[in-house]
Amino acid sequence: MPEISFLAQLLMSRLKTVPISNVEERMNLIGVFMKGVKACFVVHNVYVSEIFLYPMLNISVFVTFVYAVRDMVINGSLDLQLDSGGAFWFTDLSEMDKTFILPLYATFLSYMAIDLGTARAQGKLMMFIRDALQTIVMLSLPMVTQLPAGVFCYWIPSSCYGIAQSQMLKSPKFQKLFGIPPLPLPPAPKTTN
Repeated sequence: MPEISFLAQLLMSRLKTVPISNVEERMNLIGVFMKGVKACFVVHNVYVSEIFLYPMLNISVFVTFVYAVRDMVINGSLDLQLDSGGAFWFTDLSEMDKTFILPLYATFLSYMAIDLGTARAQGKLMMFIRDALQTIVMLSLPMVTQLPAGVFCYWIPSSCYGIAQSQMLKSPKFQKLFGIPPLPLPPAPKTTN
């Protein structure tokens, strides 16, 4: 929301004029800023809990499913015929993909989902969060390569669906069709002459 960016700029410029030793005045300024942010949320019908709730639900379902499938594959708790249910080069879904194609593709899709999902992100904090998540995805690659191929039969379609969903929600035609208000455009970068 551009209003919050404006409020943050005002806060930062005002904080520069207040000595660090004047904690009470600094806390009052931050309190006024937070009231302004809450007012912006009310005006735009934004609920902070909903901002984090849906991604957290998706992440928890994803992690639970990956570990459940992993345990089913490793322990053979169900007769899923995973040893012969694969296709192409990964015919045994209970074994890891020795070519690393599936884990590399799944990791790439997860990286791209984060990148495309945060393409309009602004601010240092959002950039830091995006970079941190992408770093975690890349650092997890050695562990991901050890997962059974059957896990990727869920992971890859799930990532593809997530990417498609985020791109559809950004589409003006889709937004118009379902009455979703368009996202505000980021402010143009300042140029110096």
